[in-house]
Amino acid sequence: MFRKILVCTDLSPASDALIQCVDDFKILGMEEVVLAHVIYVANTPGLEEMLAEEARPGLERQRKFLTEQGLKVVVEMPFGKPAHTLNDTAEKHDVSAIIVGSHGKGILRSATLGSVSSRLLNLSQRPVFLARIALLTSGKCELICPKLFSRVLYPTDFSETAERAFGYLEKVVAETKCPVTILHTHDERTHGQPLSSHQEEWKKLH
Repeated sequence: MFRKILVCTDLSPASDALIQCVDDFKILGMEEVVLAHVIYVANTPGLEEMLAEEARPGLERQRKFLTEQGLKVVVEMPFGKPAHTLNDTAEKHDVSAIIVGSHGKGILRSATLGSVSSRLLNLSQRPVFLARIALLTSGKCELICPKLFSRVLYPTDFSETAERAFGYLEKVVAETKCPVTILHTHDERTHGQPLSSHQEEWKKLH
């Protein structure tokens, strides 16, 4: 299902925490990881090669960790604007999905800041897993939910995009047997599609 996955890293403590969760995708058939770190210098061009040299030890450390989990790992260190370059890298390697950390800012706030994760969510035509990461008082980071597929919330507005997501959800449930909560928020000012029309389809999840 998700045989090859792109993992986005900026070599920060948050990315180290993100790497810890990659093993959870093995249950969905993951065999290969494309570990990508983008080098981008906005106002001081010419420093890319120096930054790449500085990044190599950290990338090697993360690559070694993933390899020890029994995964095939390809390392990419492209130059360019992070979100667009990560999306291009995902297309180049024809990955099944992308994993990126939120760095603990939350979707709405990071969207306001124009973060890499928010831009990537808007750009990518592939499934994007946004992992919530918390910054601890010690300065270290940890995943808010260390077991990604222990329970799934599926919000739906009955759109085409939601239906596509449901197709992925069916496959996730088939592999993980995780419980699912289905959520639809009804706007009383409109006459939305009734939930009852989807009940037979949703029974497939059990």
